[in-house]
Amino acid sequence: MAWDIDRVMNELFNRVNENYLKQSTQQGIDTKLWLGVPISELRLLAKAIQLDHLMGWSLWEMKIYECKVLSSMLMDPILIADEDADYIVSGIDSWQMSEQFCANLFRVCPNASSWAISWSDKKRLNTRITGYQLIIAICTSNIVQPNNLYRSMMLAIRNTIVGDARPGIQPLAIQALTAISKKNLETKNFVTEVCVHLEKSGDRIAVAVANTVEMNMK
Repeated sequence: MAWDIDRVMNELFNRVNENYLKQSTQQGIDTKLWLGVPISELRLLAKAIQLDHLMGWSLWEMKIYECKVLSSMLMDPILIADEDADYIVSGIDSWQMSEQFCANLFRVCPNASSWAISWSDKKRLNTRITGYQLIIAICTSNIVQPNNLYRSMMLAIRNTIVGDARPGIQPLAIQALTAISKKNLETKNFVTEVCVHLEKSGDRIAVAVANTVEMNMK
């Protein structure tokens, strides 16, 4: 039986878990556009549907959170152009959605690194969060990147973290810089230089990031 949008929606509604939705809400997550389908169930559904780029776009255009996350599992990363990625990231409205798109789609796209650097420089909160999360996804994968690319990603964080006290930014900057430092000795030296720069800035957030990253590197 072929998959169409009605069948997908029926499957989503059949997989709703009220306890999961309740727990997510209790954690402070804005779930007003959530159905309450666990990520594990979305992965099973995506495996059943298999790669379907057009279906992915159809689901992305829907307002429901699970539809958007499922779309990240169905889109073909090879077909995501720069303008497609920018369009998607402009509609990402939560840490959770950002994390899923970075893990499921963006990190395996050919232009992932350039997007990570570009989005980290954007002022919009969820775009910057996605940029930082994508840096983390790239740097924690088994695919080795050139050191100059790690340096560019590190500089993107250094140039944007000072003065940015918005929720989520500080822990992601720490994770990203720590991940870069662990790639090899040269990237560790890069990050050490950045920590010194951040400490000299005198900015409360930047200094806190530097201090934590330095502890993580010991």
